[in-house]
Amino acid sequence: MPSSWTPDNHSVIFFSHRNGRGEVFKQGIDETTPELLASDPARHSFGARLSPDGSEIFYISHLVNEWPSPFRLMRAPIAGGPSRLLLERPGFDDLYCSHMPATLCIFGQGDDAGHETIFTLDPATARTREFVRITDLQYPDWALAPDGSLLAVFAPDPHVGRIRLFSMKNGSARDLIVKGWSGLMSLDWAGDSRSLFAAAMQPDGTIFLLNVDLRGNAHPLLEQKNGQICWAIPSSNGKHLASMLMNGESNAWMLENF
Repeated sequence: MPSSWTPDNHSVIFFSHRNGRGEVFKQGIDETTPELLASDPARHSFGARLSPDGSEIFYISHLVNEWPSPFRLMRAPIAGGPSRLLLERPGFDDLYCSHMPATLCIFGQGDDAGHETIFTLDPATARTREFVRITDLQYPDWALAPDGSLLAVFAPDPHVGRIRLFSMKNGSARDLIVKGWSGLMSLDWAGDSRSLFAAAMQPDGTIFLLNVDLRGNAHPLLEQKNGQICWAIPSSNGKHLASMLMNGESNAWMLENF
């Protein structure tokens, strides 16, 4: 599952359970073999994001055989090396970081009622501060603009494509209506912070990957007929999108004389 790109835009950062637990890898777009970035035999590691200065990845981990277990926010050099603990909390729903010159990271923590609290994080000191508590949306998803200016929040709605934009400077909010689309499923910002990539599920199960500008105009980029999970992680230079495509096999077998 892709979650970020390396600073040179040549490699995708992703996590995989190929070895029986969550691990973080990077792989060049012209290469066939991934390089391991973060792994712990006792813990699942996932959701890696690039640090603001591009020197590290920040990723989330929890114990493999104990649930619930405290979640850890870890940091590891992008060039390879041992991981270090940045923060430990009861849970992390997701994590995003801005790109330099902004130095902001944010993470979310949900509650049993399906509400979400977004916290800011100073990656240099690990200090956190509550930014906004979202209580009027059930199980919202969200993403931070790479320039650190806006937080985009949405909740799945079959009737309207509504994205709430919060100013990270003063907390003010406005609604962005995605014209002609509803059923939003995912949200990620373009590298220039001027548009978003969103997946929208239609009533017949078809999923469209959209590019949405900040006026609500949507342009379809990709169509999937089989209702697969769909999201896109853009490179910061705007030249590539990393998207996960799920596929599998279904076979029927006949057994005789058993």
